[in-house]
Amino acid sequence: MGFSISSFAFFILLLRFVLSTKKSKVVSGIEEMLGKEAEVIHKKGFVYQVRCHGEIWSARSDTELQINDIAYVKSISGLILQLQNTKDKL
Repeated sequence: MGFSISSFAFFILLLRFVLSTKKSKVVSGIEEMLGKEAEVIHKKGFVYQVRCHGEIWSARSDTELQINDIAYVKSISGLILQLQNTKDKL
């Protein structure tokens, strides 16, 4: 009887853990980067290097940006960020 109760209690705790992890906020991956600020640190035409989330990324933008401008991550294709210079259109 004692083993059954302890097994049931373990199952309930495990079930609660699984359900709570499904509800938790995304903390990594592509979804987490969308809408984040990216600072332009190097520019060559419409191809940029930006600092986003503490890392250096290659990026593109449909509008021209200048060094030290802040843009926002609109999408990600492979390892290239697509930027947008205003956050309200995301």
